[in-house]
Amino acid sequence: MGDARRETDRARHEAADWFTRLSQPSVTTDALREFRAWRSAPENRAAYEKVERVWGAAGALAGDPEVMALGQRSSRRRQRSRRSGMTGWTWVAPAAAALALAIAAFIAWNVRATVYESGVGEQRVVRLEDGSVLRLNTDSRAVIRFGDEERRIQLTRGEALFEVAHERARPFIVEAGGAEVRALGTRFDVRRTAEGVDVVLLQGVVQVQSGDDASVTLKPNQRVAVAGAQIRPVTTADVSRLTSWTDGRLVFDETPLAEAVAEVNRYSARKVRLEAAGMQGSAVSGAFRTGDAEAFAAAVAAIFDLQVAEGRGGVLILKRAVPDGA
Repeated sequence: MGDARRETDRARHEAADWFTRLSQPSVTTDALREFRAWRSAPENRAAYEKVERVWGAAGALAGDPEVMALGQRSSRRRQRSRRSGMTGWTWVAPAAAALALAIAAFIAWNVRATVYESGVGEQRVVRLEDGSVLRLNTDSRAVIRFGDEERRIQLTRGEALFEVAHERARPFIVEAGGAEVRALGTRFDVRRTAEGVDVVLLQGVVQVQSGDDASVTLKPNQRVAVAGAQIRPVTTADVSRLTSWTDGRLVFDETPLAEAVAEVNRYSARKVRLEAAGMQGSAVSGAFRTGDAEAFAAAVAAIFDLQVAEGRGGVLILKRAVPDGA
């Protein structure tokens, strides 16, 4: 079973390379003869036909940051493996090569993929085929692909907590934006943000790698943010607070009010809007039930002497109280 899967992966990558090579303006007779010999194998012919079918969508794929990131990582791995002497196709135009890698990445990613999603205010717990546990936070999406050599998950939206079953021969890899988190047996949290990706380690050891191959190793109760290709300095994490969502709570500790409002809104279909000038940075502390925007708004109004008004669409507006007689 493992040999068959590796053979399929090999054919898939070689098909993308051949498609790029044959797309050049000039192709030699020797190259065509070599291609026909390669394509005579049934698994190679099937892989090449699949690349041709995907080609119609190549324009959209080439601009997709997730697919291109996967293709670029594949390119770096392949370049390292070819330094030992396999140089026959290094002349391929960079733009065409990148597109072919995007196609190969698209095919590799979507075949045998399982997708799990959660809605706003919903949590979802899934036991994966290897015994690992995936806990999706509100409004999150994860794509799962397990192979013989690695277990790979792409977090395309939101946040997830991973409890990884130990398998030394198959690393557990989570992709999110420009970050890649690699583990064997451990517990960690990954969250996509507007700025990039946050990783918090609860137990074990993980390696966090950015798009330019820079990396850091986290120990328990440490946190790191990745913005684009830049890895920020590692900091100490308040794990109980950062993972309180798993218990259905949001815990704030001297959190700026604007940030707390944004966090509450992640879990509720009914939103809170702060319209009190000068209050954005006011510190708020306390524990609130996820999804209960009304209780949060009422508590904040009481603490900061604000009033809650209902706006269009049921939005809860926090604004300064109007003095009596004004």
